[in-house]
Formats: sequence, C-alpha cells, structure tokens
Amino acid sequence: MIVLARRACFFALLQLTASTCAGQQPLAALGVGSPFEDPAYDFLRTPSEARQPGDSQRADHPLLPVLQFAYETYLRTQADVRDYRCTLIKRERVRSRLQSHEHIQVKLRHRQVDDGREAAPFSVYLKFLGPAKVEGREVVYVQGKNNGHLVATKGGSSASRTATLSVDPQGPWGMDGNRYPITELGMLNLTGRLIEEGVHYMQADAAGQCRVDDIEGAEINDRRCRYIRVTFPTRRRQLKFHVAEIFIDEELHVPVRYAAYDWPDEDGDEPKLLEEYTYLDIDWNVGLTDLDFERTNPAYRFTVPKRR
Repeated sequence: MIVLARRACFFALLQLTASTCAGQQPLAALGVGSPFEDPAYDFLRTPSEARQPGDSQRADHPLLPVLQFAYETYLRTQADVRDYRCTLIKRERVRSRLQSHEHIQVKLRHRQVDDGREAAPFSVYLKFLGPAKVEGREVVYVQGKNNGHLVATKGGSSASRTATLSVDPQGPWGMDGNRYPITELGMLNLTGRLIEEGVHYMQADAAGQCRVDDIEGAEINDRRCRYIRVTFPTRRRQLKFHVAEIFIDEELHVPVRYAAYDWPDEDGDEPKLLEEYTYLDIDWNVGLTDLDFERTNPAYRFTVPKRR
C-alpha cells in the first residue's frame, strides 16, 4: 500500500540524510570502487562552494541534492549489502502497451570483490507469483556463467510450464515484455540508473526549470518513506519522462519504489505510466550461496535448457 501525506521542503531530506549518517564513516573511507569515475560525475564528489559560477552543473540546480543523495546511497549500498531477498512488483509500458503487474520473488547477490579478485559474480534468481500466464516461471542469471545467458522456465498452467530455455538476456527472447534486461535488475542498479539519467537531465535542463518536491509521511507497505517527485514541465527531445516518483525507505536508505510517467496525449489528461518498480519485504545480507543461483537446485523446477 502506498500512503502519502503533506508536502515539505526538499532540503529536509538532506537534513534527514545528515542525521542518519551521523557517526558513520565518510564516503571516502569506505574503500568501495564506483562506476562513476568518469569526470562527468566529478560534481557529485565536489563541494558546491568549489564550483565556479556558470558551471554546467549549477550549484543551485534543483536536481543536484537528489543526485548527491543518490550517489551516497549507491556507495553505501555497494559497501554494506552483499545480497538480499525481496518481492518485486513491476509494471512497464513496452511498445506503447502497458503490461499487467508482475509479482516476483527475488534473490539477488551483488558482485563481490576480495583483494582485487572476484569472490562472487552478480547473480539473480526470480520466481513469478503472477499474473497467471507466467505464474511459477523461474529465471536464473549469473554474470559470466552459461555463456552469458539467463535460464528460464515457461511458467503458467500449460503442460510445458517447466520447459526451460537458455537465452541472451539482451536478445529478443530475453527482452520480450521488458524495458530493461535482467543484468540491470535490483535496487543498486536502479540507483545507478537514476544517477546516470539525472546527470543527463541536469545537462538538458541547464536553466533548472524542473521542479523537485518532497512529500513527508509517505508509506510503502507500512514502512515510512521519503517521497521525491521530479517534474519537467516542458517536453524536450532529451527528456525520457514528464514526472518521476522516488520513494526512499527511511530505515534502509534505499529507493524501494520508482515510477516514471510520460506527458499526456492531450492537455488536461493524466500523465501516462511508463514504468514502476516496488520492492517489498526486503531482507538484507541473508547469506545467499552459489546454490541459490544454480538451475540444479533441488528446490527449483528447471529442466535441461534448450538454447535460443
């Protein structure tokens, strides 16, 4: 259930971040590698007073606090979270058609590096709880294994529901009914994508015309969240959405819901949903092992896969 309450100044979020991070190590001390080493992301690590007037990433741009908070969230999640279990509720518009809600049990293990060597690859196991046509479908993907393919059962109620395929996650079969490949699944990847797109949007909106609202007292599944809403009032070719909604769990400090909306077809109509992802019942660092991501796990129903 999603509950919203009253609006507040966005900068209350920064105060919340500072208070919850009090006593923790500074980001520079975490010793965690970042995918954002490109100079284009330097402004996320640079104090605002060190930037010069006229910089393309203006110190007063309304997106800047959002991106800096997302960057901190990314580094802390990368450092502190090895794996998790959760339920994902997903809905996407694919080829202009809004799909049904999908309810999915997720096991996810982040890539882990020990002394410069990979200790565990990025790994995902999914079990679909609905809708009926895919209920029972299982998917497993381990980066660098199975020739880079995912392995999936058909699911549903037909006699062939356990039929198993091995497919390229970014090919036509792997992307069927999806906006993003399984390689980009998870809260860490979601945060990273928000950062990448946010930097692009700051450059496209150099005048700072977007509006950022903070809604106090929001809840997702009875958990208190900060609700950040970003609105671009004017359609532009470089912009992928009209409105984006981000819900950040106040205890876990990660985005647990993201929804993006396109501009309406006609003035006065409601914005059109493009995509939404809600993560529920999250259990951090549960000690997932290689067996959790093996199709031969006796708890799973994979058969010998056919390659597509």
